[in-house]
Parts: sequence; C-alpha cells; structure tokens
Amino acid sequence: MAGVRRRKVCRFCVEKEIIIDYKRRHPEALISERGKGRAAAHLRQLRQHQRVLATQIQRARALALIPYAISGA
Repeated sequence: MAGVRRRKVCRFCVEKEIIIDYKRRHPEALISERGKGRAAAHLRQLRQHQRVLATQIQRARALALIPYAISGA
C-alpha cells in the first residue's frame, strides 16, 4: 500500500474557533518571509478559506498592519 496518501484536512474547518480576521495575529503567521501569502497547498486549506485569508491580508496591508514588502530580503 505504497500509494496510500494522507487526506488533506483544512485547519479552519477542523478548528471552528479560528476566525480569519485582519485584526488578529493569524495573517502574520500565514505570510512567507518575503511578505507574500503562503500557498493553500502548503497550508493545507480550502480554496474558500484561502480567498478569505488573501482578502484579510490585503486589508491589513492597507491599514499598515503588515508591510507590503519586507526590507532587506
């Protein structure tokens, strides 16, 4: 059974108390060291949650909570 793969589980679906919001610290943990959002495949999350996360990251950048680019990278 070498071809058996583990099923991907979205952590936002499993943990219902996690709220994707630009005011919380969650988006910073989901941003790469270059200042870009991490890929949904890397984070193992659904497309709909990835879209919400991208929107929240953009809102946080517009309010200067997260920088657009990381200096010195």
